[in-house]
Amino acid sequence: MNFSYPAGATNYRLRAEVYLPDGSSHYPQLLEQREAIEASCDLELYWEELEGAYASRIAAYLDPADPSDSDSWPRYRQWGIETLGKLRIAFDTPIKNLS
Repeated sequence: MNFSYPAGATNYRLRAEVYLPDGSSHYPQLLEQREAIEASCDLELYWEELEGAYASRIAAYLDPADPSDSDSWPRYRQWGIETLGKLRIAFDTPIKNLS
């Protein structure tokens, strides 16, 4: 989980992700299961192939999120715990079954 500041953005976002260091071979296998994975986690997922990079990621975002707003840290922490838990459950079997 991390804060991201995408190019052209006006604010930070909090990102929970499944990071695939070997995205070139694993990402397509997971993408084939996209519908089932998304249905199992009830999250809006962003499937990011990261063109020009060897890695890929599948992420959920909380937007906006301000890392300097310490009053919001408990909400960010709760969102992260819940979202990472949902990602863990949704991707557990698909990742174990990767070739």
